[in-house]
Amino acid sequence: MLRNRGGEVELVPVTTKGDSDRTTPLPAMGSAGVFTKALEDALADGRADVAVHSAKDMPSALDPRFEIAAIPFRDDPRDALVGCSLDGLAPGALVSTGSPRRRAQLAAFRPDLTFQGLRGNIETRLRALDSSDAVVVGAVALDRLDLARQLLVDRIDPSIMLPAQGQGAIAVEIAKGSECSGLVREIDNPGARAAVMAERACVNAIGGGCSAPVGAHASICNGRLVLNATVHSPDGHQVIAGKREIEDPVVDGTALGEELLGRGAGQLLTELASESGG
Repeated sequence: MLRNRGGEVELVPVTTKGDSDRTTPLPAMGSAGVFTKALEDALADGRADVAVHSAKDMPSALDPRFEIAAIPFRDDPRDALVGCSLDGLAPGALVSTGSPRRRAQLAAFRPDLTFQGLRGNIETRLRALDSSDAVVVGAVALDRLDLARQLLVDRIDPSIMLPAQGQGAIAVEIAKGSECSGLVREIDNPGARAAVMAERACVNAIGGGCSAPVGAHASICNGRLVLNATVHSPDGHQVIAGKREIEDPVVDGTALGEELLGRGAGQLLTELASESGG
């Protein structure tokens, strides 16, 4: 997209902590910045002008030295079950996922299911089908790698599994005051930006990240942008949910997060942190 707008682009390879350590569970790694800090370091020291992230990997509170200059058109935000349909899973089936959010929401919908952890890139995760009945991944990963047509994929409705904030979207980050700011902003999609910024504001207010069972997803309903958010207990037995129409993404997203906190979401996350030693 940048090249199509006259930009001269060179790729800068970067390996993140989350890429190099594929065995430690994300909650134990502190999760915030696991997939982003190395890219931001490249921005800070001038090795790169632009950092490209999966939006859901970005900490909900951004380093003040940087800004998200563009969120291009969003792809499928849903989670996907690979290897079996959700309805087809036998009682007690074993599902592979490394996401506390996915596990909690699936457990809420199907309390009979059992789970095992999962880390690594998409190819590594799909190999877990050899030792489990199904694997949960982001649908967008299957689409971008052109794998969906080759596999049994059940895209899970958000009413059952609410996506993570930013899922399906790409965040293009730059240092504030960057000379390439104007070019990068040309690839921004206002609708995608409004949705993702509302989700990020909500999660930031709640205080959850990718190590917490928090879902937040904004979509168009009857011509209006509506944000839904959920906070689950790790076992899925408790859930606090809410929704709000979005006029100002940051203001209204924050308001929904604060509403959920007021209804007990903070207590759920405090209990989760206590159990995990965080």
